[in-house]
Amino acid sequence: MNKGNNLKLLVFAAGQLDKIGGVQRSYQILINYLIDQGWDITLCGLGQELKEKPSPKDLAYVLPDSVKVENLKGKAGGAKAFAKILALVENVSPNVILVVNSAPRSLLFMGVAKYLDIPLVYSMRGSTEYCLKYLWPCREVFNMPFKVADAIHLLMPSYLDILSPKERDKVFTIPSQIEPATSFASPGQSDKEGRYKLIYSGRLSFEKQLHYLIEAFSILAEEFPEWDLQIIGNGPLETTLQKQSKNTAFSERIEWLRVDNTEAMYELYPKAHLKVLPSEYEGCPMALREAMAHGLPVIAYDTCTGSNEIIEHGIDGLLASASEPVSGLANAMRELMANPQQRVELGKKGIEKATRYLPEPINKQWEALLLSAIETRKNTLKTGSSLKSENQLLYKLAKEGTFNSAMIFEKDENLYQKYRKEFLTIYGHRLFDDRYYLEKYLDVKLSGKDPLLHYISEGWIKGYNPSLEFSTIDYQRLYMDDSECAICPLYHFYTEGAYKGFFPISVDDDYFEKWPNRKPEKNYSIVDDLTGFLCHF
Repeated sequence: MNKGNNLKLLVFAAGQLDKIGGVQRSYQILINYLIDQGWDITLCGLGQELKEKPSPKDLAYVLPDSVKVENLKGKAGGAKAFAKILALVENVSPNVILVVNSAPRSLLFMGVAKYLDIPLVYSMRGSTEYCLKYLWPCREVFNMPFKVADAIHLLMPSYLDILSPKERDKVFTIPSQIEPATSFASPGQSDKEGRYKLIYSGRLSFEKQLHYLIEAFSILAEEFPEWDLQIIGNGPLETTLQKQSKNTAFSERIEWLRVDNTEAMYELYPKAHLKVLPSEYEGCPMALREAMAHGLPVIAYDTCTGSNEIIEHGIDGLLASASEPVSGLANAMRELMANPQQRVELGKKGIEKATRYLPEPINKQWEALLLSAIETRKNTLKTGSSLKSENQLLYKLAKEGTFNSAMIFEKDENLYQKYRKEFLTIYGHRLFDDRYYLEKYLDVKLSGKDPLLHYISEGWIKGYNPSLEFSTIDYQRLYMDDSECAICPLYHFYTEGAYKGFFPISVDDDYFEKWPNRKPEKNYSIVDDLTGFLCHF
C-alpha cells in the first residue's frame, strides 16, 4: 500500500480536546506522525472552553498548524445534529473517517459516514466488556459499529472474545502509544527526607476504585510509617474520595495533586517508588505503562482488563487478588513496600516491557489500518455487497438521536408465547428496570436476549433481581409459601401481593452510589406505579 500522501483523514474524537487524558494524548502522537507522512487531517471533538473552530494550539495537546479543528459542542443528536455533521463531512470530503468513541454517540458519526459511503474505521478505546456493560444500552446496538465499519480497532487481544468470527476478521489490535522516559525512578531508595511515595494517577471515577486504595493504605500506614500516598488527577468522585481520606487516621499522609500535561507527570514518576492502579476495568492504561517506562514497580487487580494483559505477575509487577479487593490490594502493596530489592527488579523489567509501546511501530500499524479501510471499501463497491438492514437501523438511530436509549432484543417467540401472561403483566411497570437488569447481569446483556423475558423464564430462578427496588429472594422468603415455588415473584406481587398489602423489598446494592442520577425521585408506591403504567396507554 502507498503512504497517505494527499489523503484526507477526518477524526471524530472522544474526550474533551481542552483536557488532558490518555486518549487525547494518543491523538497528538498519531496525528503528528500522519502529518509527516503527508496526510491532510481534520479533528472534530468536544471542548467546553474552545471556540467553534479553535486553533490547534488551543488544545490541551498542541497540534501542527496544518490540522483543522472543529468543536462539536451543541451537536448532541437528532435530525439537526445529523444534518450539521453531514454538512461538515461533505465540506471536508475525506478519503477515510476514523470514529474514536466507545459510547453510542459514535453512531451519529458512523451514520453520516455510511450515508455518504465514505470508508469508515471504528476505534473502541476501552475493554469491550466494560463498554458493553456500562456504556451501551443493549447488545444489538453495541454490535452495530462492528458490523458496518470497514475496519475496527481494539486495544488488546482479549477484547475480541465477545465478537463474532466475522467481525473479528476486520479487527486490528493496536495498543496506544507512550513516549519514552528520559529519567528514571529509584524505587529501592528513599528520598532526601527518608520517605517513600506510592502513587495513583488518572481519573477519579467509579471504575478506578480509588476507595479500595485509600482503605488499603490506611491498613498499612502504621506498619509503614515512612510511606505516603499521592493521588494525582481529578474527576466526579474527587470530593467523595477526599472526604473518605480525611476520615482516616492518616489523612495527613495522603496528598492530592492535579497536573496539566504529560510532561508534568513525567517529572513526577521518577520521584515515586510504587504505582498502584486499582481499577475494575481499563483499556490499555497509559498511566500504568508510563510508570513502567520510568522504572516503577506496578500493582493492579488480577481481573482488571488491560492491566492484567500488560503486567506479568511477579516479573514486571504484581496482580492483586480482586476476590477480596481491600485485603488483596493491601497484601500486594505490603509485599513491595517491605522489599526494596523486589521493587528494583520489577522496575527494571517494567522498563523493558514499556519499549513495546513506543510510538513509531504503533503509528505505522495505524496508517496501515487506515489504508486497509480504504481498500476494503473499494472491494465492497466492486462486489456490490452491503448491509442494508444494519445501515437503515443505523440511519434511524443516528437521525432520531435515540442511540443512547435504544433497546433492541432477540425475542424467542416460543418462549414469549409460553410466558405471555407474565410478560404483559409486568411490562411497563416500575419494578422491572431493564437498564439495571442488563448492567447487573452481564450474561443477559451478552446474550442479546429480551431482559424481561429472561427474568420471568429463568432469571428469578437464579435469584436475579428485576430492579433495586425488588429483591427476588427476600420477597419469596417473606410472602410466598412452598405451593407457590413455581411462580415468578414479581408476577406474584403484581397479581396478588400488592392487593394483600405486601411490599417490595429493596436490594442492598451500591448501584445508586455509582449512578446517583438514576435514583428515583420518590419512594416506591403501588398507586404511582399503576398510574404511571396506565399513562403509557
